[in-house]
Amino acid sequence: MAANYEVIFDISQQSFDWLGVTFPFASLAALGIGFATLSRGDRLRAMGAIIAAVSLVLLICSASLATYLLHRLKAEYSAGRFTVVEGVVDEFRPDAHSGQQTEVFSIEGHFFALRPSWGPGFNQTVSQGGPDLSGKCVRIAFIDPNEILWLGVRHAGCAHDAD
Repeated sequence: MAANYEVIFDISQQSFDWLGVTFPFASLAALGIGFATLSRGDRLRAMGAIIAAVSLVLLICSASLATYLLHRLKAEYSAGRFTVVEGVVDEFRPDAHSGQQTEVFSIEGHFFALRPSWGPGFNQTVSQGGPDLSGKCVRIAFIDPNEILWLGVRHAGCAHDAD
């Protein structure tokens, strides 16, 4: 699928983002353990133990969910269960500089919405260092408009222009 394209994203080449998924909960668990072991009062020790326990449960759940989602998208991609669209990007609306809004664009009548998230599909908006796709010829393999499995920018023209 990559011939004549600059590959921007390929789900088959992605690895699990351990740091992004686990760091918040691991930090909170460490804080709870610190309170549980270093506090002098029973209430603070109990609160620290509860914070640590809840954080560890959330850590395990978030890591499990993220791993499942990544493997599911990779399986869909390798089995060929996706839709491909190619064309010039229309109606490109980048997200605001805050990086917290949805970036929207369309290709051949298919609308896509990129939201900053930790999900495994392509979701890197312009404010997060993603490409400005306006007016470019791209090919996208996707399951739904929010789960992009492969994204490439064509080096010259569009495939249908060569006809």
